[in-house]
Amino acid sequence: MPSPRTRAALLFALAPCLLAQAPEPQSGLDLAQEVIEAYGAKQRFSAAIQGQLQTFKAQNPNLPGAQIEAFAREVTKDELYVRLARTLEAAFTVDELKALLVHFRSNGCRKAFNDPALDPKTLTPEDRLDIDRFLKSPVGVKFSGEWPRLKQAFADIGRQWVTDALERVRQAPAKKSGHH
Repeated sequence: MPSPRTRAALLFALAPCLLAQAPEPQSGLDLAQEVIEAYGAKQRFSAAIQGQLQTFKAQNPNLPGAQIEAFAREVTKDELYVRLARTLEAAFTVDELKALLVHFRSNGCRKAFNDPALDPKTLTPEDRLDIDRFLKSPVGVKFSGEWPRLKQAFADIGRQWVTDALERVRQAPAKKSGHH
């Protein structure tokens, strides 16, 4: 075991290397994407998109499979979640996003946000405390105030996303199948 003096000298000598390996502070966009994930929005949007795919297939029974697959690829791109996150990033500071992330990862908030069929009677006292802490926190109050606008913006982004994906698929040249 090195002496305390040797350990201190090693730490001093290695500090620049250790600091260089430290993760960069997260950007607002990265945090916003994590908040979107923790809030459960990604799962809900994914489910809605799967519904859109089923509707698209039902409304276009004569479309070639390749075109349906192209629509599926377009509509499931991660860029959608980046757009949602940018909306969130514009509404909150980095510190507020960090606070949201802590709240949204708590058991109570996770249960409340990610289970639409949640029976409130199944929440433990700790879960209720998590939710109460969030709702009474400065960022919780701000989030509650911003939510109607954010919800509308998310819905608009989702609708536009599906419309744009359909348009890209319709404009793409039809690929010929079979042999030449």
